[in-house]
Order: sequence, then structure tokens, then C-alpha cells
Amino acid sequence: MTSYMKNKILKTLLILAALLPVIRWSQDGISSILIFSVFVLILLWSGLRLTLAKLPLPLGLAYIFWGVVFGGLTQWFVQIEGFEKSFSQNPIHHFIQALTIYFWVVVAWYYMLKKYDFSSWAVFWVTGLWGVLFEGILLYGAFNPLIWLFIFMVYGSFSTIPFLLTQDQLAALPRPMPNSKNYATMFALLGLAWVMANITIYFIGKIV
Repeated sequence: MTSYMKNKILKTLLILAALLPVIRWSQDGISSILIFSVFVLILLWSGLRLTLAKLPLPLGLAYIFWGVVFGGLTQWFVQIEGFEKSFSQNPIHHFIQALTIYFWVVVAWYYMLKKYDFSSWAVFWVTGLWGVLFEGILLYGAFNPLIWLFIFMVYGSFSTIPFLLTQDQLAALPRPMPNSKNYATMFALLGLAWVMANITIYFIGKIV
């Protein structure tokens, strides 16, 4: 099988997978897994990706901006879905608090991406795996592989979109390929992102 055929098959599978959340939306309403459909749309639609990438901002600001935008979109999906109603009676306040975790995850990735040439797939699976551990197992105590897959797709998708929208700028940076130690460091930084998010939420609570 040629590489062209492999790419066509991969794109077809991605499109089919991205359609599943849309079909679910039409039947059961909005779900946070819709961010995966957004991710596939940006990944495969080069015209849209190039248009969004024209944002006239320095690399760091652009990366964090898109991370917050699509992190916010993910959280909007989550709150409409209704999974987090028990966390707060004030949806706007909860949205702002929840946005801190997306922000710090994006900051952690930008820090490492400036230093090492991680691939888009690496960003996806590392964040997805961390999301399963952090949210699926530690936060909710879920030991259902389907729930793990759901969380993996959501975390992987939102974290990779800012990479896709700034990949040309990132490619211009001279960086070595990451090694296993760098992957371990990135995983630890995502844990630190969670700590920083909670510290930020504490100070937001003091102000609000």
C-alpha cells in the first residue's frame, strides 16, 4: 500500500470518527467530545487552519490565545453537557475557574515546545493520557475504558489545536527532538499546571 493510500484511509477514518460526536449532538445535544470534531476540522481543512494562523500576534501570545479560546470552547461544551453542575451554582464563575486549567496546560506546552520539537501527535497523546490519569482516575475515580477514551480525546484535542495553528512559527525554531526524559518532564509540568490552576482559582475566589 502506498503512502498516499495510507493517508487517504487515515483521513477517511478521522472524518468518520469526527462525525460521531456531531451525530450524537443531533440526537442527544451538545457534548464535550465535540471538541474532537473541531480538532479534526482544523487538522484536515488547511484553508481554515491557514486563515486562523494569520492572527498578527507573536508566537507565545498566539499559542496561548488559541489555547484559551479552544479551551474555553471545550469548557462551554462541558457545562452545557451538564457534567459539572454540582461544582458550582454560578456557571460564569465556574467557567472562569475551569478556564485556569486550560490556560496552565497551554502555558506548560508552550514552554516545552520552545525547547523541543514535539509532534502534534505527541501533544495529543501526552495530554490525553494525563487527562485520563488526572480527571478520569484521580478526580472521578473512573475505571471504565470508554470513559478513559472519551477523556483522552477531549484533552488531546483541545491541547493540540493551538499547536496546529502555530506550527509554522514553531517549525522555524531550531530545537532538538524530545527524548524520554523530556516526555517525563512534560508529564510532570502538566501536574504542575493543575497545581497552578488551583492556586489561581484560590486568588480568583479572593477577588470575586
